[in-house]
Amino acid sequence: MNHRAKPRGFRLETRYTDERKERLRLMEKRAKQIIADPSITRDERKDALSRAWQSRRSTESVDPKRNLRLVLVLLTLIGITVLALEYIAV
Repeated sequence: MNHRAKPRGFRLETRYTDERKERLRLMEKRAKQIIADPSITRDERKDALSRAWQSRRSTESVDPKRNLRLVLVLLTLIGITVLALEYIAV
């Protein structure tokens, strides 16, 4: 008799993951857990969810290097504009 190994099958592994979607999925899961917990009052749920969203927003906006880059680009553009206006006026 001829014994052949069974094929292993096809396993597709994800090569690309969207980190934003993963974070949103985790946030939704946590929110559903908070809402489903009967021991937590409505006001406590509201406070917990607002704190979670607030902490996420505050950490995204704070980046000193980003602000410094913006100021440098704006100063450079203003300087180029002033030089161009002086050149045109002469």
